[in-house]
Amino acid sequence: MNIETLRFDSASALPDADDTHRCAYNGAFWDMGFKWQWDIDTYRELCRMPEEKARIRAYVERHQPHLLKAYDPDFLADLIHDNKVRRHGAIVAAKAAGKPLNLSCNALKAAE
Repeated sequence: MNIETLRFDSASALPDADDTHRCAYNGAFWDMGFKWQWDIDTYRELCRMPEEKARIRAYVERHQPHLLKAYDPDFLADLIHDNKVRRHGAIVAAKAAGKPLNLSCNALKAAE
């Protein structure tokens, strides 16, 4: 079984690595004050696009088009992606240290 089979055939779960990325995106959205979250099905659909910033642009164009009145799509995708990369690194580091991650709208830190 390859990763594509795991990613798209399972209705209930994503491989752990993919779900870590999805959680990092959701944290990035929260950090930026956006009220949306990507559920598993939304993320699975977006993962059909190989490039992360293209996923962000496609989602915003389809589900949050009002943001494109204030932001250039590439600029917004870059901001979200940069925040997601930072969050993903923190999630991976917390997991490696065996610490749960405390996600809040104001901070990203490993729980004590």
